[in-house]
Amino acid sequence: MKRVLGALLILAIFLVPLPAKADDTPRVFLDGQELTFDVSPVIVEGRVLVPISQIFKYFDISFRWDSATMTASFDQDYYLLSSVTIDSTNAVVRNQIVELDVPPMIINGRTMVPLRFVAQAANCSINYNPENNIVEIKSVGSPINSQTDNTWIYYINQSSEIVKQKPDGSMKISLPSDGNLERWGLRLNGDYLYYYEDTKAEYHTQLPLMKRINTQTMQNPATFSDFDIYKFVIEDNKAYYIDSKNKDKLTRKSLGSAESTVEISEDWCSDFKIVDNWIYYCYGSGSKFYLYKSDKNGGSKTLLVESPVPITSLYVVNNSLFYQLQDRMGDNYVITRYGLDGTGTKRIVYETRLIESWIVLDNNIFYTVYESNLQACQGIYKTDFNGQNTTTISNDYCMNIKGKNGWVYYLNGSANNSLYGLKTDGSGKTKITNVKGTDVCVN
Repeated sequence: MKRVLGALLILAIFLVPLPAKADDTPRVFLDGQELTFDVSPVIVEGRVLVPISQIFKYFDISFRWDSATMTASFDQDYYLLSSVTIDSTNAVVRNQIVELDVPPMIINGRTMVPLRFVAQAANCSINYNPENNIVEIKSVGSPINSQTDNTWIYYINQSSEIVKQKPDGSMKISLPSDGNLERWGLRLNGDYLYYYEDTKAEYHTQLPLMKRINTQTMQNPATFSDFDIYKFVIEDNKAYYIDSKNKDKLTRKSLGSAESTVEISEDWCSDFKIVDNWIYYCYGSGSKFYLYKSDKNGGSKTLLVESPVPITSLYVVNNSLFYQLQDRMGDNYVITRYGLDGTGTKRIVYETRLIESWIVLDNNIFYTVYESNLQACQGIYKTDFNGQNTTTISNDYCMNIKGKNGWVYYLNGSANNSLYGLKTDGSGKTKITNVKGTDVCVN
């Protein structure tokens, strides 16, 4: 336990709301043993706070206290600094500046810090039972904790700040806005987050700037506006993108060189993926629509699928190509699997309602569909790769679904388009944050 908790960046600071009764004192258990405190745990804005010195003592952690600046700090692995200051929402965690939801504070002469981050940073699970007002901490991490270890969510908040946040809300880093900026069009690629930025105005006289920022630092954004951000991938210093200025053709362009652009698709392209040095893309020409496999130069091409109706989007997973067909005239919306190993095609999803968004995750397909009036999408549906065992995992009005590490994320129209998450079996539904618009990325 000491080794695990040595990884704890002091600051028990990043919080997740716990539903406690305001007038009760919660009891805290660590691996079945009740913890006692000379100052009782308190509830502040729905968060459980405990005395910093005692909770760290239980976990055998030493820290430094600077009474002049009211700052607690310690070094991890000899060079990673973590620190937190009383009544400040700014903190440093492993040399990285983060923003806190609620600051640590002094209550009755004692420094109090939130309990949930202490447990989660130590790779422990934490559970609150409102019936008996008990908080249980266990050494083995729970699914919600393990999925947040390497998952980040990026979104634009109501102040046009770009926010990088853990799904459980425990860590949050923002790219500030001066209040006079509009931002939209978030896209992740590699270590960078791309987005459009413009000043607020009723009329714009020039195209907005496309910028990018390193997701590790979330600082010093740079202008990067050579091509459309709609759909693109950057690999080996080359950009592959759908060129809105050239009939939406799939195009390749070298970055930082004088090489001319290379057209990969013969006509407009609706989607593409790059997997194992191959490009899979769908495009239309006249009344015919195609799925091709091509090398990165667009030279060696293999026709995989020909269709009389549009092919709108695709995924490549487990030696299978999944693609969506959209027959608007016949009101049929289909997701089909094509075996790249020569096993042929199989229809997986057949809907008479418009499919709003879909993902492939953990050997299942998750999708949302519009209601008949096309005003809302109700429900998230789940089916396996054989199109069997179709179930509904959410009845919310959902849109723009994403997936990562056994969790599905979506904008909840039943709750003012707030960002929610739930496990792939439909359990663990959690509100994550409020967002502005529909731009959400998960990595």
